[in-house]
Amino acid sequence: MSKYDEDNDYEDPEESTVSELENINSTLGEILSTLNSRGTDFFVVVFGFFFVMSLQAWPGSKLDRWTDRVWYSYRYDTDFKNVNVNKRPLDCDFFHAPVGSKGCEYEKRTNVFGNEQREALIKQATTPEEQQSYAKQPNSVAVYWEKEQD
Repeated sequence: MSKYDEDNDYEDPEESTVSELENINSTLGEILSTLNSRGTDFFVVVFGFFFVMSLQAWPGSKLDRWTDRVWYSYRYDTDFKNVNVNKRPLDCDFFHAPVGSKGCEYEKRTNVFGNEQREALIKQATTPEEQQSYAKQPNSVAVYWEKEQD
């Protein structure tokens, strides 16, 4: 006779079996909820790690280059097709071979051709043809990466 049966005197053996199964079921439910909460914590940690790694890889990614094109075309009043965004070199990345700190990083720089630059070129032009050709040039933006040592 189990300790549980000694504490609960049941007249019917079926009632005892049902009670024992309910006790087992509640214990298993507690174990499962504990495992699920630990699994959720693990999932949050793993998800957080991959989220941080994706942010580290954001500069120079295809999505970053696309958003840069949208931003610079809006900011400098130019067509989307006149914004050129270069891909960021990977040789300073921590995970690029050999893995580890490289002592350098890349900073985003821009070269803008807008109204101010156009006016300066028109003033420097020596012939009317040059002035007309400079006046017809569209606004443009070139985004490039400059390597800086730490």
